[in-house]
Parts: sequence; C-alpha cells; structure tokens
Amino acid sequence: MVVTRTTRDRWISNNYIEDTESWRGIADADWVLAAAADSYQDPSGIEVHLLRAADVRTAFDAARKARIDAGHIIRDNTIWVALDRQTSNAVSAVGGGLIDKAVWTQRFDLCLNPLAPTVGATPGGYRPLPPTEGNNGDGTALCLSPDEAKRAVAAYYGVAPDAVQIQVRF
Repeated sequence: MVVTRTTRDRWISNNYIEDTESWRGIADADWVLAAAADSYQDPSGIEVHLLRAADVRTAFDAARKARIDAGHIIRDNTIWVALDRQTSNAVSAVGGGLIDKAVWTQRFDLCLNPLAPTVGATPGGYRPLPPTEGNNGDGTALCLSPDEAKRAVAAYYGVAPDAVQIQVRF
C-alpha cells in the first residue's frame, strides 16, 4: 500500500495511536509518497519523494522518543518530522532528513496557480509554460486530474487504483 503525505513547509506529520502502538495511516503501508512544495510562499513546483514506509516509521519513532525523553508535551499524539536534514541539535531535528533515504525523487512544475492572475490563461485555467523538459513542448504543462494521477500512480506500482490515496490540503 502507498500512503501520501503533502507539505508546504517540508515537514510531515503523523499521529501515534497509543492503543496499537502504531502510526495512523502508515502502520500497514509499504511506501510513503511525500509531496513537498518548493516554496512555502510562492511555490513553482512540487518535489515528490518515494520513501520506504519502514524508514518513515523509524523516523517518527525516533522523533517521538526524543521529544518524550526531553520532557516535551506531545499534543494529540502528533509528531512532525522534517523532510530535509536539519543542521541544529534541537530535539525537533531528530528524525529529519527523510529525503536522504528516498528511493525515487521527481520534481514537477506547477501548471496551475489559483492565486495568479488569469490573463493569458487557457480555457482550462492553465497558464502556458515556456518549453522545457516536463511539458508538452507547446508551452502547456503536463497536468493530470486527481483521477488520472491516481490511475498513473497505480499503473506505475502495479496496484489497483483503489489502493492509491491522494490527499490535498490547503
């Protein structure tokens, strides 16, 4: 099973379930897809990292233990872990650096910015992009609907589309 986590600030969260001593959503997962905006304020792209769920669980376990050992209060059993390696020795840095363990990483240019002016936008609302690798060559981005993305991820990993979950948070 593949679970998706999304982030604008390059930190992902998960909830620890005391009764089962496991992490909600990733307890039975094989893989975690972490999709991170390249900028919090003005994203122009998304980086998608494929992580082994076991590595993600290990990072969350280490982060939780470090916070408990330091006497931190963990509200709602929610733990945050940084995708990027942290340079500080702070307790919050424990578990960070998940993307160093990614087995696959891909960057995607954003093709739709709902906050951008619509002058020059195509009828579907997509802004033409300059021809680069990753677009159709005519300046339009390769954009997928959520259903198309779900089917594409399922086909790539050889699983049924029902096994793919996509979460979008704003």
